[in-house]
Amino acid sequence: MSPAAVLAGLRIGAARLTRGRALAAALTSIAVTIVIAVIERGSTPVGAADRALATVFRLVVPLCAVALSGQSTGLVSLRDAAWPASRFGHPRASVGLGLALAATIATALLSLLTAILALLATRIGAEAGRAALPLARDLMTTSWIAVLAGAAYAAWVGLGATWGRRGGGRLVVLAVDLVAGGLSGAGAVLPRGLTRHLLGGEAPLELPQAASSAILLGTTLACLGLVTLRTRD
Repeated sequence: MSPAAVLAGLRIGAARLTRGRALAAALTSIAVTIVIAVIERGSTPVGAADRALATVFRLVVPLCAVALSGQSTGLVSLRDAAWPASRFGHPRASVGLGLALAATIATALLSLLTAILALLATRIGAEAGRAALPLARDLMTTSWIAVLAGAAYAAWVGLGATWGRRGGGRLVVLAVDLVAGGLSGAGAVLPRGLTRHLLGGEAPLELPQAASSAILLGTTLACLGLVTLRTRD
């Protein structure tokens, strides 16, 4: 593993993620999040934050991961996206990891931003339920879950991007998570089930929340590790 090559991939990905389409995807995600929060608060203020966050993590964050992954690789497969830099002596696997990391960091940050916006929009000035956490504590808890969930989705999608001419495996990963992530067995591995548990939902395989956190982090690192294997020369 070459740190210089990882940094090169990270810079390439970051440069692409500051362009128009990536920024448009981010702004769209923020707008959709605000709309969701307003709808939920208008429906029933009590519990609106939980419902809004559940929707954000179930739909907005996964779609963000796919959109930002596609932009970081230039809408081609991760293997092909890593090739130009590797022609100048950088190991392709390290460049691929850097590209995946760029999308992972961007998705984690956008996940954090959308989660905070959803929480603030539904809770500020609204009546809190008896079981609701104090806002400051809720923000702290939601923040680390958002970062972890965003990173996990991006890492899974990054691994999917190593398949297909244009990285079509991204959509396969998204579909599998959407369909199977809510099941008890698959939910113990996929981001959907683990994130839902951390937000107070049903525990996959009756796991404790500490285990769900550890698995979410572990699968993120495993997917990034597999990216290096899938993109090596």
